[in-house]
Amino acid sequence: MGVDVELIRRLAAAQWIGVELIDVDKGEWVTVEIPPGLSDSDRQIVIETARSLAHRLAGESDGNESL
Repeated sequence: MGVDVELIRRLAAAQWIGVELIDVDKGEWVTVEIPPGLSDSDRQIVIETARSLAHRLAGESDGNESL
């Protein structure tokens, strides 16, 4: 059937507890609680900031100093 059970599990959990799952890189996810009432553009800012922070921290943990 080709269903990614892990993805469905994550999305169900996100919907159940009211968080946003942000795919940051090849199946790695960050879970972020986004305050209710934000506009779509403000939600996108939160998502982009979380994704950027995850990439920065991953770069630091790999010894990458080009931040």
